[in-house]
Amino acid sequence: MAQKNSPALKKEPSNFKHTPDFNPRSSSVRALVLSALRAGEQLTPGDAWARFGTSRLAAVVYTLRGQGWQINSRRVTVRCRDGRPAVVAEYTLSERQ
Repeated sequence: MAQKNSPALKKEPSNFKHTPDFNPRSSSVRALVLSALRAGEQLTPGDAWARFGTSRLAAVVYTLRGQGWQINSRRVTVRCRDGRPAVVAEYTLSERQ
């Protein structure tokens, strides 16, 4: 239900660079993932497991998106240990950020 007299949403200019005000503890998985993404890295769940010890990369990305970070995802095919192909998400930080 819409409220009366609610302010209209302002559109940001196309060249606006939004950096959310979010500074997690530097030792948290969220901070490590965000740091890697801000450095221009591409992360898959396998990368997150090997580097940060988390099997919940999608949950971390979901939380970061909720805090305003524009994180892109795309499907990529990787190989399992036994050689079978598996499709996983690969995450990057939006260039607009």
